[in-house]
Amino acid sequence: MEKKLAEHNAIKEESRAFEEGERFFYLGNTYPLLYVDSHSFKGVRLINGSFIIHRDNKSHAERLFVEWYKKTARGLFQERVGYYSRLSKLYPTGIKVTSGVYRYGSCSSSDSISLSWRLIMAPLHIIDYVIVHELCHIKEKNHSHRFWDLVETIIPDYRGCKRWLKDNRHLLLYGTSP
Repeated sequence: MEKKLAEHNAIKEESRAFEEGERFFYLGNTYPLLYVDSHSFKGVRLINGSFIIHRDNKSHAERLFVEWYKKTARGLFQERVGYYSRLSKLYPTGIKVTSGVYRYGSCSSSDSISLSWRLIMAPLHIIDYVIVHELCHIKEKNHSHRFWDLVETIIPDYRGCKRWLKDNRHLLLYGTSP
């Protein structure tokens, strides 16, 4: 509990200024933020290795980033859940994108999967691990040996993925690099 409280306090202390040049995570890589004067789009775009926001929207940059992450996560998660559902023959009744900070995913008793939009900042193989983890809960509603054996048949290095999440969870808290 103390560790989670310390992480929560770190979030408060680690506020982002959304200044030009700050780096933001997406699929395990970081990209700098650039402000532009072009009126050709609203919101956030990832173009040529940089996150782009119109200069007039600087005061709304944080909200725009969260909206972009959520929208992008929703599309990618649906695609990856579909792929791993066909592979594993485990089909969720629904997919929900949440704002979870410490819980990256869950599977309800009705087999609906929830995934935190923050996962979009992690490398793809980590996202895949969390998705497979939740899909396996459709068959095994616990963390028994049968559950982990099932996960391992799909993600042989699931232990490395768990370790990555434990060691790098702070990177998924704010969406930016320190």
